[in-house]
Amino acid sequence: MILASFLRPLLCVSGVLSVVVLSSCSRSAPPTPFVDGVPAMSRDKTTSFQRSWVKPGVSLKDYHKVYVAPTVTEYAEVKWNAYNTRGLFTKNYDDDVKDEGVYFQQAFASAFTNSKGRDWEVLQQASRGANTLKVEAAIVQLTPSRVSFEVVGYLIPVVGALNRIASATEVKISDAKTGELLAVYADRQGTPASPIDLAKLRYYRPHQNIVRNWGRETVQWIEREDPKKKIYGPLRFQPVTW
Repeated sequence: MILASFLRPLLCVSGVLSVVVLSSCSRSAPPTPFVDGVPAMSRDKTTSFQRSWVKPGVSLKDYHKVYVAPTVTEYAEVKWNAYNTRGLFTKNYDDDVKDEGVYFQQAFASAFTNSKGRDWEVLQQASRGANTLKVEAAIVQLTPSRVSFEVVGYLIPVVGALNRIASATEVKISDAKTGELLAVYADRQGTPASPIDLAKLRYYRPHQNIVRNWGRETVQWIEREDPKKKIYGPLRFQPVTW
C-alpha cells in the first residue's frame, strides 16, 4: 500500500511528461536531397503524414503489383546519441542504419503482402511492367532508445521521460513503367505515451514499430479510392507497448 501510494504520483508525472515529449516530436524533419525536385507537399488532414502530395486526378486502383526498392540510408541522421549505451558498441552507427534500412524495406513489403484491401503481388526485383508501383523510402532520422534511461525510468519516471524517440522518413511512389511520380510524403513520428513501454528496452524496436505503422498507412493511402477517407495513425496512448 505504501509503495503504491508512492508510485502513483510518479506514474502521473511520467504520463504528463510523455505527452509533452510527444508534442515536441511533432516537428517536421528538414527535407533531404531524396525529395529534391518533387512538387510542394502540404498537410493533408485525412492522413497522419505531416506533408504529402498526390498527382491531381491520378487513380491508383488499377495497380496490383509493387516493387519496394532498397531503403535509401545515405541521408539518415542518428539522433539523441548523448548518454546512449549503444555508443559503447558502435561509434558511427553506420551498420545500425544499414540494418534498419533492410528492416524498413521488409516491413513495407510485408504490409503489401498482408493487405486485406487488395491482392498485391510484391516483386523481388525492379520491374518496368504495367500496373506496377515502385515504392522508394529514405530514412531521414533514426533514434536508438537510450535503454539505460528507460530502465532507471521505472524507478524515477522523470528519467524515463527523457528517453525521447522520434523517427523520420520520406517516401516516393511512382509508376514503375513510366517512372512518373504519383505521390510522395514526408513524416516524423514519435512513440505513443505508455506507462509500460517494453519496446524501449531494445535499441531499435521503437523505430521498427514506427516503420510498421508507416508501411500499413502507406498501403491504405494507395488503396483508398475516396481521397476523403480518413487514414488513422497509431493511438497516442497505449497501456503497454511491445
